[in-house]
Amino acid sequence: YLLLQQISIHHMSPNGISKILGSHRSLSWIYAYGIAMENYCLTLLDQNNDFILRSIFTPVSYTNHTESWYIPDSIALDSNEIYKWRIDTDGQYLYGLETAGSESPWATFLYVGE
Repeated sequence: YLLLQQISIHHMSPNGISKILGSHRSLSWIYAYGIAMENYCLTLLDQNNDFILRSIFTPVSYTNHTESWYIPDSIALDSNEIYKWRIDTDGQYLYGLETAGSESPWATFLYVGE
């Protein structure tokens, strides 16, 4: 696996241990990326770095540079817990397998429940 240059993220939201994930459960980011990519891969971990989910999806627009993704209601989040997330890109495939990609820095948010 070849790790490509890091995605240049200008803004990830929410991002900060006191930044609350809204009831809409939306994660968003603004990026600049200079190489071709196929998909995004969003990874979500809890505050103990335990795996919560990994979702692979196609960008809404390859030219807009603004994307968002909603954490499904089927994913149970614990109230008053900090979570971390990042965006990876699938950049190259060989025989149907991902052989190269890139990673964003980690972002965090506080979930307070409803």
